[in-house]
Order: sequence, then C-alpha cells, then structure tokens
Amino acid sequence: MERRTISEGVGAAERLIGSISKCLAEETEYLQANGERELAHFNTRKNQLLTEFMRLGSRLHESELKAIDRDKLSELNQAIAANRRQIEISIYVNRKVTDTLMDMARDAEDDGTYSMMPGAYG
Repeated sequence: MERRTISEGVGAAERLIGSISKCLAEETEYLQANGERELAHFNTRKNQLLTEFMRLGSRLHESELKAIDRDKLSELNQAIAANRRQIEISIYVNRKVTDTLMDMARDAEDDGTYSMMPGAYG
C-alpha cells in the first residue's frame, strides 16, 4: 500500500473521530442544559457517524489503525465518558420523577378519595 493511501485513510479516520467527539460533546452540553428533550437530532447524527466509522474501519489496514493519533482517541474516550455520565444522570432524574409521581398517585388512592363506599357494588 502506498504512503498516500495510508495517510488518506488515517486522515479520514481522525476527522471522523473528531466529528464523533464533537457530536457527543454537543449532546452532553445539551443534556446538561435541557434534559432529555429533543434528542432525536443527536441520535440520528451519532448513528450516521458511527455507521460511517464502521464502514471506514472495515477498509483500513492494520498499519493505518496503528497510525491514528492516540490523542484523538483519548479525546473520543473522554467525550464518551462525559456523555455516558450525563445520560446516567438524566436516567436517574427521570426515575426519581417517575417514582415521585407514582408515590403521589398511590398516596391519592390510599387516602380514600377514590375508593367506593362499602356495599355499593352493583
């Protein structure tokens, strides 16, 4: 394989890794500011980028994979970790809200407000 081809494959992989890192960072920032509303755009973009990355990765040779800048991979790992943490926080908050609403509904039922009078069955 000629040097130019290796360089092009590595460059394409590094640009794609940068795009994935940027998308994850933007989603993480959005989650911090807005919660889980309107994430479809990010999910679509991540799916597109990951599909493109998988296609590119299947065409790269081992020498090209080894030539990818480790700092870019480290940045991607950091973006993934931060995104995962923020998603875990969002899931935790959603569970807490759901639990609170369920407790409120159960307490409302338990106070007798919605119970039928004894013997009033049809």
